[in-house]
Amino acid sequence: MKDCIALYVFAMLLLCSSLLAAQTQTVRDSLWIVWENETLADSVRLNAIHTLAFNEYATINPDSARLLARIELDYARSVESGLWEGRALNTIAVSFQIQNQPDSVKYYILEAIELFEKLKMNQGLMYGYGNLSEYYRSQSEFQEAIEYGSKSLEIAKDLQRMDVVAQLLANLGGVYLQTGDYQNAIDKFNKAISIAEKFDYVSMLPNAYTGLGIVHGELGHNEEAIESFEKSIFYCKKTNNVYQQINPLNNIGEIHLRMGDSEKAIGFYQQSLEISEKIDAQQGISMTTNALSSIYMHQEKYKLASDYLGRSIKISTETADKPNLISALNNRTELELKLGQYAKALGTAKKSLELAKESGILVGNRDAAKSLYAVYKAMGRYKEALEVNELFVTLKDSIDKKENSDEVFRQKYKYQYEKQALADSLTQNEAKLKLELAHQEEIASKNQTRILLVGAAVLVLLLAGGAWRRSVFIKKANKQLAIEKQKAQEGEAFKQSFLANMSHEIRTPMNAILGMTNLTLDTQLSDKQKNYLDAVKQSSESLLVIINDILDISKLEASGLILESIPFKLKEVVEQVKTTLQFKAEEKSLALNIEMPDDLPEYVVGDPTRLGQILMNLCGNAIKFTEKGSVSLELKKTANGIRFSVKDTGVGIPKEQQAKLFDSFQQADASTTRKYGGTGLGLSIAKSFVDLMGGELALSSEEGKGSTFFFTIALPAADSDMVKVMASTKAMDYSQLKGLRILLAEDNKFNQIVVVDTLLNLVEDVKVDVAINGKEALEMHQRDTYDIILMDSDMPEMDGRQATKAIRKLNAPQKDIPIIALTASVLASEIDKCLEAGMNDSIPKPFKREEFFAIIGKYYSA
Repeated sequence: MKDCIALYVFAMLLLCSSLLAAQTQTVRDSLWIVWENETLADSVRLNAIHTLAFNEYATINPDSARLLARIELDYARSVESGLWEGRALNTIAVSFQIQNQPDSVKYYILEAIELFEKLKMNQGLMYGYGNLSEYYRSQSEFQEAIEYGSKSLEIAKDLQRMDVVAQLLANLGGVYLQTGDYQNAIDKFNKAISIAEKFDYVSMLPNAYTGLGIVHGELGHNEEAIESFEKSIFYCKKTNNVYQQINPLNNIGEIHLRMGDSEKAIGFYQQSLEISEKIDAQQGISMTTNALSSIYMHQEKYKLASDYLGRSIKISTETADKPNLISALNNRTELELKLGQYAKALGTAKKSLELAKESGILVGNRDAAKSLYAVYKAMGRYKEALEVNELFVTLKDSIDKKENSDEVFRQKYKYQYEKQALADSLTQNEAKLKLELAHQEEIASKNQTRILLVGAAVLVLLLAGGAWRRSVFIKKANKQLAIEKQKAQEGEAFKQSFLANMSHEIRTPMNAILGMTNLTLDTQLSDKQKNYLDAVKQSSESLLVIINDILDISKLEASGLILESIPFKLKEVVEQVKTTLQFKAEEKSLALNIEMPDDLPEYVVGDPTRLGQILMNLCGNAIKFTEKGSVSLELKKTANGIRFSVKDTGVGIPKEQQAKLFDSFQQADASTTRKYGGTGLGLSIAKSFVDLMGGELALSSEEGKGSTFFFTIALPAADSDMVKVMASTKAMDYSQLKGLRILLAEDNKFNQIVVVDTLLNLVEDVKVDVAINGKEALEMHQRDTYDIILMDSDMPEMDGRQATKAIRKLNAPQKDIPIIALTASVLASEIDKCLEAGMNDSIPKPFKREEFFAIIGKYYSA
């Protein structure tokens, strides 16, 4: 839940500081009088100087706190009071914490622990281990934090210090919350609450319930989260703790917003804002105004959103609250995008990402990268968008929330049992506990309350040292980010290289398959042969569409697929699907049925290629997963368009696995790929196309009884003028290319045949010479005269780009000849390289005749 953990920690800091800083100047003067009275007992004087030292700390004056603590330390050593010596060491550690000197912090904590171990003072060790746990937590060394926190907890249990036990359990819950271990976090929070309620430690309950609510909120347990936050607010009111109400109010607002009730959310945020303003809690104001700005932005109340954002950014900047500043900058980026202020949005997003990297805040880095990706995408700068998206994916949280969610409910019932067991155990040992507490009171006398306050303060403040912790974490996080960024860059470079090579290797033979199929179809054939070759052609073209979608990564990543809107004959698309898949169905003895009612329009307007691919994927899948029975494609006219349904009598899909079917590379079961084959891309691509067409791909399935995939899309009937144009369209007139002289640079002999025979069969008086590499093409161009050069981009000895650069260095008119790339790569980056080398245009392989001749016609006419 956004920023809630930061505010949770800050609440603990402010609470403790306010308690310690509550002393008036009169009290301070009295303490000085006590300290300077040498006739008083050593313990009384040490208590006075210790309180003064901590008071200086609470007013954020670490130098003064350290000076007073050193006075305390020297006097404690002179009178050989190990207890007060250890306390002084803890105070010095805290003063260094405020000044961001972690090495000194650790040194003094360890010195205090060593002293307490030597004196065998378990109470001192309890606090020392707790302090060390929080130190390691601040360094993000969570295993060590858990280890020493657990040691402290064991001592507290042995001493029957149930107040400290509750505090340590809550602290450990916070550690587990930070690491994403929600199972242990919820267990520790629940146990802390149980003890606090048993012994009426009311002041500890608000933060424990808030931590519990955060866990439930992260797991999507909205009702449990709201219940926990409401209990936190209840105990805040019971103890007159106004400040600690801010965080649970904000969290309840966030949950209502997530549930779609923005007005309720605004109500809770406004309550939180009123409290923050009343007590001048600047961080509470900045977080709440940021949250409100987001709501008003999505309500299109842009002026109000801008005002709140400006206030949040101003306060966050002044208070150096980097997590909220990054969040507010991301919201401003979104607002500027909505207003079409792309240049401003780009500057804001870059500032946010730079600040997040500088701060080492991983969540901030993730969100800032997401914002910058959105800007680049909106600006059409797809290459940069892809690079930033890689960073976003690298930083994205990988916690499996579903598994945690299931375990949390088990923990909930386990907690109820343990709560009762704990109550029974405490009842049995009540007498022993009272005797032990009386003994402790006798030993500690009047200093006991102060010990508790100081010990708890050290634990809480070490937990809450936000500014120092962020500063210390910067180096470690930046180092991690640098490693991840390098991995992402290396991965991107490898991916681009792999896709470029795969593009060439797949599309080159595809060009030969399609080209020679078309050439064969131009010859005299029997009806049976023609049907077979038509199926080969249609299958190849369908495969080519899939290859295009997979390989054109920049288009897919940027959601840059653009649908055609042209008139086409609906029945032809459906019949093509049946013809292509008929043989596959017959191999399995399946009936492939098509149902098209007469009330459907003959000609409709839309994207026939994408529609065909959707139906091909759905019907192909149905045949693959059906062993007996039938597969049916049914069309039906509805008020919203045309409904397409693909029904099968196959294996069916378990309910719990249906939701992930439309994800890329997903199959219903891990064994599916082994048994049936396939990449798992088909349904994902089909769903994307249906979404683009304004429909929704859904399914109805029962395991063992088959499945039905269905969608409805608007395919308006083509008007009469469109139909007339289609009917009157004639085959391309190739006479304009009469006398064409072409130099073809191509190393693949099958592709040479396809290009040469296509030209010779359709163009009158054409002359075609063939070079097998770029060097030979350069030499032939210097010796002879050509109208156009068709240049393969990848060839041995000298590739097409190198040859083009060499030709452009020749003298006119030879250097000015039109050069058209004949490339098996459709990656934008590869085509750009061809154009940068000096080529005029490009024809993808495999090529369609119409496209092939249309591009040539742009640069030549008879």
